[in-house]
Amino acid sequence: MREKNRQKKVKRTLSIRWKLGFYLSAFAILVLAVTWLFQVFLLSSFFRIIKKDELKQSAHELAAVVGEASMETLAYRAAQDHTIGVTVYRLDPAGGSAPVFSIDPSGNPMPIAFSRERLNEYYQRALQEDGYFCTRFSLGNYEEEKLSFWEQLIQNDKNFQSESIQKSTRFISVQLAQNPNTGEQYMLVLTAALYPLVGTVQILKMQYTWILAVVLIITIFTVLFMYQRISKPIIQMTNSAKELARGNYNAEFSGDDFLETRELADTLNYASEELSRVDKLQKELIANISHDLRTPLTMVKGYAEVMRDIPGENTPENLQLIVDETEHLSSLVNDLLDLSRIQSGSRSLEMSVFDITEAVREVLTRYEAFTKHQGYCISFECEQNVTVYADRYMTLQVIYNLINNAIHYTGEDKLVLVRQTVLDDQVRISVTDSGSGIPKEEQAHIWESYYRGQKSHRRAIIGSGLGLSIVKEVLEKHSANYGLSSELGKGSCFWFELPIHYPDCSNTVVDVTTDFIEEG
Repeated sequence: MREKNRQKKVKRTLSIRWKLGFYLSAFAILVLAVTWLFQVFLLSSFFRIIKKDELKQSAHELAAVVGEASMETLAYRAAQDHTIGVTVYRLDPAGGSAPVFSIDPSGNPMPIAFSRERLNEYYQRALQEDGYFCTRFSLGNYEEEKLSFWEQLIQNDKNFQSESIQKSTRFISVQLAQNPNTGEQYMLVLTAALYPLVGTVQILKMQYTWILAVVLIITIFTVLFMYQRISKPIIQMTNSAKELARGNYNAEFSGDDFLETRELADTLNYASEELSRVDKLQKELIANISHDLRTPLTMVKGYAEVMRDIPGENTPENLQLIVDETEHLSSLVNDLLDLSRIQSGSRSLEMSVFDITEAVREVLTRYEAFTKHQGYCISFECEQNVTVYADRYMTLQVIYNLINNAIHYTGEDKLVLVRQTVLDDQVRISVTDSGSGIPKEEQAHIWESYYRGQKSHRRAIIGSGLGLSIVKEVLEKHSANYGLSSELGKGSCFWFELPIHYPDCSNTVVDVTTDFIEEG
């Protein structure tokens, strides 16, 4: 059912090729639309705005030198630079006006095209608008109404559809000025034609039609190229991931030339290796636990049948063997439960202050009978008693499991050394055996459940074989340092450290949550 739902979701989702094509096409069309808006649709409006600014600037520059000898030269330069016509009138006190000079964009004199009534109208309007105004007019002396910017956009775009209207449309600006030396009044009339834009707009429209077609073709080829370069490694990794999901841990991932896909491929390859290793460990764990369960059960069953079927076999020795095997089973089950509780977090720390030196001695007393009968020698070295703040029960379990591990793997001399060392504000407990040692490549995995490296599994002399896994979980819950040093042929040393508790220095106490969860 879950697989069907996943397939439905996949079917409803577009592939990278189509999404990439859609996004690139949308981006290209957006860029072209914005360019069309500003370069074609709004070109005439921007041209008019710029032309009005040029007329205003030129009129103010000419007004600043009115009546001077340089005025005609400046007017000639403005006419050529901005493609405008300049006509200067001298006003007399009686209300008349006389032309001083006029220049067109080519530098030639421009014919006077305004009647006396029109000039008087311009003069009166300039007086009303603080000496300057600008508007549009046609060659038929038709002056258009003054509209807002957006109204002009709409109307001007309609007007620009007609070339005949465009060619007859002009801008006119009128500037009043006074000669500061003589007091004479002047009126400057500047005009600019708008009709050159008609051809420009038509050319741009044709260009953008071809540009649109070319850009869309380029976009298609770009999508195909990017699809091959980007999506191909992703599709390959997807297929490999499907193989990995089916349990094929030999699936390989390749990221080709891209940093992100290479990093993803490396991560997936690492995950594949870890899953393969975990799967192997899981199978070994099941096999080892099955072995450890089957052996005592077989022995209990066998001795029980012997005691039932053969008279005289109901001896204390046979009964003790059944008890010992039952205790081994109980130990294995308890360790499995402890490991599960610690990993799941249902077993929280119960912190207290206790003497760890005495705790080590207490654990060693449990081995007195064992060492006496089996011939093992377990010694303890310490210089002073040390107090720590930790979970006493779990700490005892750590010490007990480390000693069990050392007993299991020590050499033929059967020597195990437990040492307590004070390092600044830390106390280190180390357990050393005289066994064959652990290869460096296996030391990182030795803390895992039933990890056996290249050795075949053998039943623990005492304990369950899960000791180091429990040690790791307990010490990490305490945020304690731990590790091992081992050399082939010279044995192994497992150690852990806890902060020393000083009664008069509370700041050395480790702050650990101590919520108690009652166990059933």
